[in-house]
Amino acid sequence: MITKYSKALNIPNDILEGEGVFDGIIEIDSRFFIDPILLRDTNVPELSDSYQKVLNHFSDILSCIRSSSNTNDRFWRKAIQLLMFKEPSFIGLGYGRNNKKGKGIGLETARKLALTAKEIIDAGTIDPAIFLLIGLFEEGIGPDKISDMITRIIIEDLFLFNKRVISNIGINNTKETNFKDYSLPVYRRNFIFFIPRCIIKPLPTIFDKSEIDIAVIHNRLLRHYMNNMVGEQWKKDVGKNDIKREIINNPNFLREILKEFKLVKPRKYDFGKDPFGEYIWFDIAKKFTKNFPLDLAEFKAVNKANVGIVVKKICDHFSGLFENNGLSELIYSEDSKLRHERFVHLLFFAIADAYCEANDIDLTRESNAGNGAVDFKLSYGYSGKAIVEIKYSSNSNLVNGYKKQLEAYIAAENPLYSIYLIILVKDSHMSKIETLLSEKKNAMAKGLYCPDIVVINGFKRETASKLR
Repeated sequence: MITKYSKALNIPNDILEGEGVFDGIIEIDSRFFIDPILLRDTNVPELSDSYQKVLNHFSDILSCIRSSSNTNDRFWRKAIQLLMFKEPSFIGLGYGRNNKKGKGIGLETARKLALTAKEIIDAGTIDPAIFLLIGLFEEGIGPDKISDMITRIIIEDLFLFNKRVISNIGINNTKETNFKDYSLPVYRRNFIFFIPRCIIKPLPTIFDKSEIDIAVIHNRLLRHYMNNMVGEQWKKDVGKNDIKREIINNPNFLREILKEFKLVKPRKYDFGKDPFGEYIWFDIAKKFTKNFPLDLAEFKAVNKANVGIVVKKICDHFSGLFENNGLSELIYSEDSKLRHERFVHLLFFAIADAYCEANDIDLTRESNAGNGAVDFKLSYGYSGKAIVEIKYSSNSNLVNGYKKQLEAYIAAENPLYSIYLIILVKDSHMSKIETLLSEKKNAMAKGLYCPDIVVINGFKRETASKLR
């Protein structure tokens, strides 16, 4: 069962929003990160000094690196220690899949960051803000890792924010944490940690240069400098190593980026429109399951023999919500852009979860079966399993996913039933679907097991149709 903070605490969502709280999900991480630019300009009283605390911490790291004569002395070891951050399990932000156990920054990553910082210092730049930009040019570091670092540095400020919210709302069911004497609300042995909405933005599934302020700076300045240097040889897509090399070789480039970073105005995320679909999916799913319930009364008890039938009914019902009840309209943002495939995964997860809970079926999202991550595994007991893989028709891995990926998932999970659910978003993608149907037909002629293929019309404002 998936539960929002407001539901777990039996507090209306608008009260949490009135306190400036992000109404997250108990069971899984929400794909948001603390944006340093938003933190810099926040008016949350407990966070008034937080940005400076972040800069002071990174300044201490730079001082240690500058004082170090080799990578074995005490100054270097201290720098490494200051760069290591363990993500608290109760934060609830990041790329976590079906749990909230974050990774933070370990020893190897800390060493890599320290070496990069030393190269930058040796090139003539000493500014603690470089650590807030390091995701632009350091492999393996993105906004989630930067957010982890910031969170650990300002954790006490965030606890003070939680303390005020808890007091204002009048929450009594709290439990002491292992961080000093601070307490947090508890739901089914899970801590609920409040994050101010005004300092977070959605994490990109891919490092989306159009949605992150820091990346916008990168895009504009990098191309300006590189165009002047290499002219027609300049490529549109630039790797982090290319950027890093330019920063080390051209200190003025980094200084310009830092200057721009300090001047850029913050852009708060619009949670109302939620173009990424990272916040509204739960409420949409709740609305649709309430307005369009699925009657599974004929299955008085879900068992090994009929779990596949139940899963098929859930998928068919999901299809009906798209084609007959308007759900297809909501996979597009207000500017008619198709929301990321993850949005559909979350919708299916929440909608199916409501029906699975009512029928004692275990629903696992992105189950790690050893050969990769299947989107959903539904089961009754140990052996009664069914798996569902969901993809947009625009997915470049659509055909390969059916021919190879799902085959590996089936071998690992050994399900009784499997379904490949495709959201058709363009007519031109029909050729790929026809290839899939042909693959299935040929395999069945050879007596091979074939996952069922369900194609759902996901067109915006188009006549519905469904293929089998």
